[in-house]
Amino acid sequence: MLAALGLSKGTWYYGQRKRSYEEKYSGLRKPLLEIARAHPEYGYRRTNAELRDRGIQVNRKVVARLHTSWDLAVIKRVRKPKTSSIATLLKETGPRVNLVTNLSSIDDFEVLYMDFTEILYRKGRAKAQLMPIIDHSSKLVVGHTLGDADNTELALEAWRSAKGNVHMESFNGRFKSEN
Repeated sequence: MLAALGLSKGTWYYGQRKRSYEEKYSGLRKPLLEIARAHPEYGYRRTNAELRDRGIQVNRKVVARLHTSWDLAVIKRVRKPKTSSIATLLKETGPRVNLVTNLSSIDDFEVLYMDFTEILYRKGRAKAQLMPIIDHSSKLVVGHTLGDADNTELALEAWRSAKGNVHMESFNGRFKSEN
């Protein structure tokens, strides 16, 4: 059969005794898991140093590859990101900054939100900016516009579009549909 395949006996027997990488270093699985559970913040470099302290000499590349193949990096804990300065400021100022939290009930068209959304097209080589104005309670898109850049002019155009769809009933900020 080997002659028909064009293989020598040496190639056949070499392939038979070859072990996978994980099988070759299966003796390291237990100490690596112990270190990963005791110190989930350790990467492969610090794990390798810990193995050396335990008297196990292994190349750092082997430890890195075993970390990946045995998913030891998944054991790591995800740290909560530091609070940004803007989030800290918003928390300190409380309800004085967020006017919506002071309202006990919000009627239709009393609170509107706006946002720029980037839309990629032409396989990511071109982009457009979508500016919708959305009602808080009904989630209705009151007005919108599409442009090349997210700038004040685009926001004002979206606002003109919203004003064309609704008109002011009184000075208290409530709107009425033109239907």
